[in-house]
Amino acid sequence: MVEPLLTGRTGTISPIVWVTGLGFSLGSAAALVTAGWRATGDRRAAFYGAATGIEFGTTAALMKAAVGHLSHPASVFARWATYAMIAAGVLGMFLMQHAKQAGKLVAAQPGITLLDPFTAIMSGIFGLSEQAQTGGMHLGLATGGGMLMVTGAMLLSRSPILEHSGRASGTSQRTSHHDHTRGASGRVGCAAS
Repeated sequence: MVEPLLTGRTGTISPIVWVTGLGFSLGSAAALVTAGWRATGDRRAAFYGAATGIEFGTTAALMKAAVGHLSHPASVFARWATYAMIAAGVLGMFLMQHAKQAGKLVAAQPGITLLDPFTAIMSGIFGLSEQAQTGGMHLGLATGGGMLMVTGAMLLSRSPILEHSGRASGTSQRTSHHDHTRGASGRVGCAAS
């Protein structure tokens, strides 16, 4: 039988650890949002996407804290981590919408795809006292999986298929706007192609 990649400790986490971890996550996301606010187009989408990934990873860590040691299902509503998880999730969704509106999906998605699990794993190890298995097979599988994620995100962000589909939708939007303008002007005839 294979041991789990991460194993957790069954104790309470010090408030200073939570404040430090959440401060680091929120500070990193805020710095990325600030950089994105100053950038334009796809660069803005990339910064917002990275901030989204951090927030989604933080949400996962808070979810583990909220439901990790429940004695009764209703006790989840008595834990501060439940409400922090909801806030982090809402913030992550808000950032994701801005990332997707700021530029192309291929610019925003790599940051989301890579920083979500990275943040969740680092939060688990450093904040939730989970222990990573560093034996040969575990380390090899984790390294291989991480390399595949990075490679896949890079290939996806450079995909000519996605680049082409982004241009095609922009063209059809301009055409439909042009057709609508022609119709509003009162001319009768064929629509422009």
